[in-house]
Amino acid sequence: MTSQDIFNWLFVLSPLIVGSTIFFLKYELAVAKIDRLDAWLIEKYEATRVKDGAFNVYVIQPLLWMLTRVMTKTESMPDAFLRSGIRVTAYAYITALVIYMLIFAVALVLTVVFLMVLFWLIAEFSEQNGAQSSSSEIVTSRERESLFGDKYTEHLNGQGEVIGESRERESLFGGKYTEHQNGRGEVIGESHERESFFGGKYTEHQNDQGEVVGESRKQEGLFGDQYTETKSK
Repeated sequence: MTSQDIFNWLFVLSPLIVGSTIFFLKYELAVAKIDRLDAWLIEKYEATRVKDGAFNVYVIQPLLWMLTRVMTKTESMPDAFLRSGIRVTAYAYITALVIYMLIFAVALVLTVVFLMVLFWLIAEFSEQNGAQSSSSEIVTSRERESLFGDKYTEHLNGQGEVIGESRERESLFGGKYTEHQNGRGEVIGESHERESFFGGKYTEHQNDQGEVVGESRKQEGLFGDQYTETKSK
């Protein structure tokens, strides 16, 4: 057993040691002081019974009630030293128990509040991310015609807001390609028709820096249905 263990045991048993000392040494001054403490506890208990407040109702009143109950149960003991020793021991243990329970309750409340705030922040962060994702993700596209008769494709998000468009352009060498713009009219990429080594055609997608970011190829399903497969790079 280490010195720390000895100290811990002495701390836990100290109320019992004090109470036993009063009984065995017949310490009359201690008996007189405990009697004055008893009178003070009764006075305080009667005063708190007419007061409101959560701390008074749920902490102070129960504590004083338990202390006065110890006083009542030991009142019939004829030996004043034994009575005082039991009371001072019980008072110390009961007060320590109430303080421990109060600390535990405060820690529990703080933990619950912390978790509630944490979950709220996570929910808010997830909601914002979801809103940002849904506001920038293309959900539907529709064909439109400008005032000059040019046709283009308009892209909308989940809220029905226009977030971009695609228009057919002609390069300097007469080749056709599709230009993609965001909702502010800024060019964010292009799509070009390409021919593979084996003669198959596909669409190559580039970002605004001219880097290839993906491609789309027409495929045929098991039942002959046509679909477009898009892969990113």
